[in-house]
Amino acid sequence: MRFDSLTQEPKVLLGGCSDDRLPFLAFVEQELMLPEGFYFPLRLAGGLSPLAHKNEVPDDFKSTLKAVKFPMDHRPSITTGIILEHAFCGYRQECLPSDLVHNGIEDLDIIADVLFGNFPQFTQIQLWFADLINGGKTWDFSKIKVVESQQVCRI
Repeated sequence: MRFDSLTQEPKVLLGGCSDDRLPFLAFVEQELMLPEGFYFPLRLAGGLSPLAHKNEVPDDFKSTLKAVKFPMDHRPSITTGIILEHAFCGYRQECLPSDLVHNGIEDLDIIADVLFGNFPQFTQIQLWFADLINGGKTWDFSKIKVVESQQVCRI
């Protein structure tokens, strides 16, 4: 780690799953090409997926929101969110009711809405999804969309 990365204030909150099968660092370095110190990594079981399921997993929703709140309260330089959800997530398979188990793409828009609603300093949130290809040997990262804060309708 270079010393200047320790003194730089992060501009991006990078939320993703803690699943060790997911090559998180490769995603940051090869796909996003973000320099060290430019982002605040937040890796949680299930990524930020619990934010899309407030009624189904209320305790997980609260703890995930609290985990996001810490860097947002202490790093006012963060104005962009990058959310990475992935296929075959163990959290979604084990912790969500069976009728809600899906690949994670469905959660992305809801996660963005919750983040914009709770953290007005976000001006943009990028929504990404990782899927396994080549017979489950390679991860493919796809940018699903970019949402700007003025695009969100807050009630």
